[in-house]
Amino acid sequence: VGELCAQRRVLDLDRERGDATSVILWQSAILEQSPNHLPALRTLLRAYASAGREEELEPVLASLAKILPNGEGVAWAERRELVEAAAARDPNSLWALRALSAHARATDEPEQALDAYQRLLSLVEPPLDKATLALRAAEAAARLNRFEEAKSLLETCLEQVPDHFVALTTVSEVLEALRDFAGAARAAEATAEAALIDAH
Repeated sequence: VGELCAQRRVLDLDRERGDATSVILWQSAILEQSPNHLPALRTLLRAYASAGREEELEPVLASLAKILPNGEGVAWAERRELVEAAAARDPNSLWALRALSAHARATDEPEQALDAYQRLLSLVEPPLDKATLALRAAEAAARLNRFEEAKSLLETCLEQVPDHFVALTTVSEVLEALRDFAGAARAAEATAEAALIDAH
């Protein structure tokens, strides 16, 4: 207990000096002795986030989820706060944008999901990744009744992967919402043809 108090005092000094590396080391030392020490877990979480060590956040969040009442909910809320801070610090952080999109999707926030997917879309290169992100962005746009935007995003998806079955199906639905019934019928035919090709 005395050693833990001494470690906390040194930690407070390091925090005042803005020495994130020392804060992380001290928090880790405290957690070695007391793995469920809530203040150490929360301080370590903030220290990792401020140091840009996003990949190390998940294990700490998992520990919080195990020890807190309503742990999953609390850890999820803390995760969102950290993710938003990481995205504000580095708007091109793939980890932060992926986490933001996952959170928005899980909490049914299509506006936030659309924003995160569009930002990710501008950062990734592989065609399948671009197609998937464009499709998810299109789905979010459609949920917001922004069908022209959804149509454009689906076109982006199909430019990357022309026979993307889900995108072909979604194009038909979006064109129907736009009252382009001829286009919706053509898209439905393309979907049926893609299904026949997949079946063989």
